[in-house]
Amino acid sequence: HGSRNKQRNALMFKKVIFGYALIILSFNSYAEEGNFGNFLKALEVLKSLDSDKDNGSSDQSLEKFTDTIKALKGLDKPKKNNTETFTQYFTKGIKAQQDGDYARALDYFRKGEQIGDATSINSLGYHYQYGLGVTKNLSTAFRYYQKAANAGNKYGQFNVGLFYLNGYFVEKNEAKALAFYKRSADQGYPQAMYEIGRIYGLGLGLTKNSYESYKWYKKGADLDHPESVGMVGMYHIDDVIGQYNSEKAIRYLEKAIELGANNAIFYLQLGDMYFRGDGTNKDLYKAYENYRKSADLGNARALYNVGLHFQNGEGVTQDYYQARQYYLKAIEQNLAIAYTGLGVLYDYGYGVKKDRIKALEYYEIAGDICDDYVY
Repeated sequence: HGSRNKQRNALMFKKVIFGYALIILSFNSYAEEGNFGNFLKALEVLKSLDSDKDNGSSDQSLEKFTDTIKALKGLDKPKKNNTETFTQYFTKGIKAQQDGDYARALDYFRKGEQIGDATSINSLGYHYQYGLGVTKNLSTAFRYYQKAANAGNKYGQFNVGLFYLNGYFVEKNEAKALAFYKRSADQGYPQAMYEIGRIYGLGLGLTKNSYESYKWYKKGADLDHPESVGMVGMYHIDDVIGQYNSEKAIRYLEKAIELGANNAIFYLQLGDMYFRGDGTNKDLYKAYENYRKSADLGNARALYNVGLHFQNGEGVTQDYYQARQYYLKAIEQNLAIAYTGLGVLYDYGYGVKKDRIKALEYYEIAGDICDDYVY
């Protein structure tokens, strides 16, 4: 008789171990669906069953084991409706937002909030941050972003980081910004990777670290984030971390632009490389085209370079009038070399009446500004 009890207890011990394993395997699959009730019930039954095995209550334990299996059977049919509803509310909200119907978008996002959809909650923060359909309120925006971030939403985490980095509503705190950006990046959000690269590259709130900066830009670039791709290209031009490779630089910079980066510095750098024939064949037309695109975005040096191309007829038809117009635009940003360029036009009478006195005045202004381009 005692031997049978030992066998029954040993059997119960095996079943307890089996039960715990079954719960562990079930948790990851079903907890995400929000079906915590049966999981917790099963766990509680197993805990008491585990204690029963030690006091010999085998019959009671068998009943509890049956209860455990019944509870776990409830996990066989996870609640998929929540996930579907999350997607439904968020998708409809985004569609309404894109249509400019902010009131309807807010209604969908609020419905999503009611069922715990973190992406909808983050979208509510976005509406309050930019005053879309509501009065702009950074405090409320931050509260929604925090709520989304606490629910593990990568966009919410990114936006909380953004608020801390820029001091929107909250006190500026680069360390907290970095922490939230890293949480977002750990979930594969490339924009967060780019911001981390920027923090390390500029030394925002910490010691500048070009190696860390490059590492995070590269992570974003591997996910085809346009600005990250471009910054990897810039690091291949700058030899600060021993990554100089002009051919790679051009490939990354051109890929960044193909992916949609509309960055004046990227265009400017490509213009320089085509002008010099650095990492590629020298191509004055491509140099001009990239300088012009950079100039269209307001870059002062690119404005001067376009003017110089028109002055010298490099890659374009020589046009002194256009040269003067671009120099004047660059002068609006107080670029010394643009004063020098304008001085040259008056010094030699290129497209204007020759005037050595006026030329000298422009040269003197350039000298007073005293930047690296004065010659």
